[in-house]
Amino acid sequence: MTGRFLRDRSEHRERESRENARRDHLEAAHRHTALALSGDVPASRRKRDDRERHERPDFSAKSRATANGAESSGRTLRAVVGLATAGVAGSALANYGLARRAASAAPPRGRFVTSAACRLHLYERGQGPSVVLLHGLGTSLDDFVSSGLFAALGQQFRVSAVDRPGYGHSDRPRDRVWTAEEQARVIRNALVQRGTSERIVLVGHSWGSLVALAWALQHPGEVAGLVLLAPYLYPTPRADIMMMLPPVIPVLGDILRYSVMPWINRMTVPAMYKRMFAPHAVPGRFYEDVPVEMAVRPLTIRAIAEDAALMMPTADRLQHHYDDLRMPISLLAGASDTVTDPHRHSERFGEEIGNATARLLPGIGHMVHFAAREQVMREVASIAGQPLTAQPLPERAAANR
Repeated sequence: MTGRFLRDRSEHRERESRENARRDHLEAAHRHTALALSGDVPASRRKRDDRERHERPDFSAKSRATANGAESSGRTLRAVVGLATAGVAGSALANYGLARRAASAAPPRGRFVTSAACRLHLYERGQGPSVVLLHGLGTSLDDFVSSGLFAALGQQFRVSAVDRPGYGHSDRPRDRVWTAEEQARVIRNALVQRGTSERIVLVGHSWGSLVALAWALQHPGEVAGLVLLAPYLYPTPRADIMMMLPPVIPVLGDILRYSVMPWINRMTVPAMYKRMFAPHAVPGRFYEDVPVEMAVRPLTIRAIAEDAALMMPTADRLQHHYDDLRMPISLLAGASDTVTDPHRHSERFGEEIGNATARLLPGIGHMVHFAAREQVMREVASIAGQPLTAQPLPERAAANR
């Protein structure tokens, strides 16, 4: 009985002890809550809370900083793109205006003829056997006028000079690939409309030689013969051609030829002219007769780029048919030509084609019709089967006529 009493008393004390502990804990919790609500937190607790708060990473601040940085970068990028777009648009408008001004300052000399939905500019003079002048890459019919060859031949022949598609004042529709064969077809049709149809002497300079050859292969019966000046005849690479190709890149090319390329070409074209005329100096009248601004127009830049891209494949395609040509062919090339290698083109052609005669002229570069105008005239008369009666005119008078 006494043992049971003792056990009950011990259990009662334990229950009281647990109740007291639970009550003390609740009172402490209530005091802490009251202090927190009143802001009266003990100094030790405040220090601990502050330490924990400073040590804990502030992810919200980092997120805000990241968002602010991204927004700032986005604004900068938009500003750069906006300025670039405005610059391109402004440059394009400026070049468009300069192109129109250049065409107005150098009005067409001749007449316009529409052939195969392409408007071509032709310049004609004289009576007699027909002679057609086909200019090279980057120039125009004004090239032959400036050299005096056009006026001199016009004394004895019916001479026609043509702005090839995209050059001078001729159009270049984008509905076809302007191969040498297509250019020959369109130019021939235009001249047929003007009464030029048989016993034609074709004179081609540089790239124009490919057009002359294509014409002769298409209509051999109406061609009396060819006079090819500094011709490009075989698919050999040229370093300068690579610099002309960017405008043929789809979409980007159109942006470049209206915005950037005209400014680049304004700086590089004079150097190109110097190389063409070397070892002679560029005649002062050439810049007047063949203005740089006409060569840096967006349309002409596209024509140059497309012709440059087609140069090697065209020569590769035509070379397999040179043996089919039966008419007399005269080749005149400058021995000092650094644009088109006279040995790899003219000399080789003269050795491989039996009815061709190649002459390399010492001390002359790419512009044979300037430096050896009388020699060109003699070759034209010889192929036309006539003695040369035309007299070379003084250079300034020939260019003005």
